[in-house]
Amino acid sequence: MVVGYSAITSFGLSKYFNDPTHLYLTFKLSLGFTFRVNLFLHSINAIFFFVNRYNQSQLLAEKFQKETAEAQFNVLRSQINPHFLFNSFNVLSTLVHKNPDSASKFIDQLSIVYRYVLNHEQNKIVPLKEELDFLKSYVYLLKIRFQENLFIAIDIADNLNNTQIAPATLQLLIENAIKHNVVSKSNPLNIKIFCDDTHIIVENSILRKEFKEDSTNIGLANIRKRYDYLCGKDAIITNSNGVFKVKIPIIHEL
Repeated sequence: MVVGYSAITSFGLSKYFNDPTHLYLTFKLSLGFTFRVNLFLHSINAIFFFVNRYNQSQLLAEKFQKETAEAQFNVLRSQINPHFLFNSFNVLSTLVHKNPDSASKFIDQLSIVYRYVLNHEQNKIVPLKEELDFLKSYVYLLKIRFQENLFIAIDIADNLNNTQIAPATLQLLIENAIKHNVVSKSNPLNIKIFCDDTHIIVENSILRKEFKEDSTNIGLANIRKRYDYLCGKDAIITNSNGVFKVKIPIIHEL
């Protein structure tokens, strides 16, 4: 019986494989299966390839964006010094003729101011306390020039000393207020610098000059772009009820 079954099985298989129709169908099925497997594998490879290319493109785009932003920031930062220097020499040239002693002290304070500017020329941010110390010398220089025609009050909580600020931000805002408003005995300019939970605030009374001074137009635009670069937040600027106010985001850490 076993021999007979083996013989029948061998005969059946022999007939199956020798039959051209069955061979064609087997070949066709094998070819179709192989094609589908290859197609699937190629699809997987293509997916990995395009995902990898996409990731590389994203990284290159982010790198380009960062480098562009960095270049723009460097341009903005380099614009501080010439404008500040120009105004300082104007003040000094006046003092030298009117009051040599005051001019000498002015030079001492100016050296402190410029030491700060030069030391932080390459810094994106500085501790707020250093900025405030720098500002004291800068305000002294202004008071030499404007006397009682200018009032600047600074009230910043000590717990913010270790927060960060872009170098010379407050100096630029004070300079901007003086540039655009009357500073005189009959119309003294009042500037206040204080803070809330999220911002450092610089506000000044408004009495626009009849004739505008020459301006490089970099003050407020500079600050807004710098803070957008540093922390993705904009400076808030308002002008109402005779008060011009700029709110600078407090940077706790980067």
